[in-house]
Amino acid sequence: ASAPLTRGFADGPASFLAQWLRRSGGCPGDGLTSAAPRTRMRTMSDHRSLSEPAPFTADDFAARLRRAAQSAHDAGLDGILVTPGPDLLYLTGYAPVAITERITMLVIPVDAEPAMIVPRLERPDAEAAAGASILRITDWTDGSDPYTESATLMAGTGRYAVSDSAWAMHLLGLQDRLPKSSY
Repeated sequence: ASAPLTRGFADGPASFLAQWLRRSGGCPGDGLTSAAPRTRMRTMSDHRSLSEPAPFTADDFAARLRRAAQSAHDAGLDGILVTPGPDLLYLTGYAPVAITERITMLVIPVDAEPAMIVPRLERPDAEAAAGASILRITDWTDGSDPYTESATLMAGTGRYAVSDSAWAMHLLGLQDRLPKSSY
């Protein structure tokens, strides 16, 4: 019998979404199929210790995003919306310096490439994340409507899972712009 899903950090730094993905099978090479620390073969030319875990690569994050999209598809959803927190870090390698009222959101559609919207002032940090090369990153500026910009990344009548770190004001803003969508 598998252990129940836990919320928060009771299972180490894994979030609820990461635990759910792990339980649903993970995918080879994404680090979800084993609780063991992730290591790679190293050569003597590496400057890090041979026992130090290897950093995650864009391929690792791509595998995680594919698995998340497949899980959403299997659940009959059109995608997953992920806001700053452990899930965003796990899926993209990006953790905003500050979590504010400004919307930052990863959209993982089941039938399109993942995209992330960030405030313009945070874009350079988002683009520096390990998984950024596999995302379409778009931004919005103060004074513009971030929910209209965010809505362009989503299906107008879609059903979406939402990370538990999402702010209600963001979901209400999205629901206002996409009234036929559900979360």
